[in-house]
Amino acid sequence: MAGEIIGLVLQPKFVLQEGTDTEQAITYSADFLIINPDYTCEVVNTKGFESEQWERTYKMFKIKYPKINLKVVK
Repeated sequence: MAGEIIGLVLQPKFVLQEGTDTEQAITYSADFLIINPDYTCEVVNTKGFESEQWERTYKMFKIKYPKINLKVVK
């Protein structure tokens, strides 16, 4: 209502690596996707701690979606 964001998506799913006929796609489900008034997007994920798996997921996300800001809230 304050006009600070224009949209919010809960638990959006992102494909990090496409699947094949025999292999399932690698996906990442974030906590939130925020759409700003200038139509830029920001993905927000809450973490108690960052595991090795999260570090790999983060790297894959940044390679596949370099223009989307991925913010981690602890």
